[in-house]
Amino acid sequence: MTQLVDGVQPLVMNVAGIELSGLAAEPAGSPRGLVFALHGGGSRAAYFHSPVDPSGSLLGIAAALGWQAVALDRRIRGVERRRLARP
Repeated sequence: MTQLVDGVQPLVMNVAGIELSGLAAEPAGSPRGLVFALHGGGSRAAYFHSPVDPSGSLLGIAAALGWQAVALDRRIRGVERRRLARP
């Protein structure tokens, strides 16, 4: 996986034939638990991670505090949107 800023990495998975994408961050040690972030209708998983200002990244902050963090794109966002847009 390609690392973005502060350990946040792109995430792509196939669930029941549907390709989902998002972002994930893991703590240095064993995670205390999972933070699952799901954006609203007009946004993407990137809403929870700011590469411009990593100090404002929910994913980065969660990982720094010992939590595994995952933000998934809703359907027709992220990878699926790019796939559907191809001619």
